[in-house]
Amino acid sequence: MRKVAFFAVAGVAGAVSVAACAPTVGSAEVASEVPASASLCRTGEQALFQCQAGAKTIALCSGGVGGERYVQYRFGTPGNVELAYPARGMAGLARANIPFSGGGETQVNFSNGDFQYSVFSRAIRTGFDERGNRPQFSAGVSIFRGGQQLADHGCNAPADANFDAATYDLLPEGPPIEVD
Repeated sequence: MRKVAFFAVAGVAGAVSVAACAPTVGSAEVASEVPASASLCRTGEQALFQCQAGAKTIALCSGGVGGERYVQYRFGTPGNVELAYPARGMAGLARANIPFSGGGETQVNFSNGDFQYSVFSRAIRTGFDERGNRPQFSAGVSIFRGGQQLADHGCNAPADANFDAATYDLLPEGPPIEVD
């Protein structure tokens, strides 16, 4: 079962490139401004989620233009944002929370054409003995098509990849993406 948490989860190595299995055209639009740092969020934007996954960055950036708030998923490098979704606003993005004993998972999910994306952060308690709690963290983005997982890009430092509390205020609640 595939979930994402408000906490970070143990890094899962991804072997398939997002570019290799997801469209970068259509309802998505490549960001026109490129930040000077490793961040994919522009000056004046708030990073709701951000981590390095290999040499790439996964980010959810929030801002406002003319009184209209937006949240945008971005994947790539500062010099080459491979996917930015949605083009405007935040339509199509939804968050899901999955609590469980000793941890939990948060997801921000969206569909782009035939592809479903789940940005996730998860904490799982693994220690139930005299050595105490030994949480495992994982975070990143998973890409699905037709119910099949195509890629899982895990964050390099999953314990540091958490969703900002503003995510809960900005995005509507939706169903989680679960994989058996």
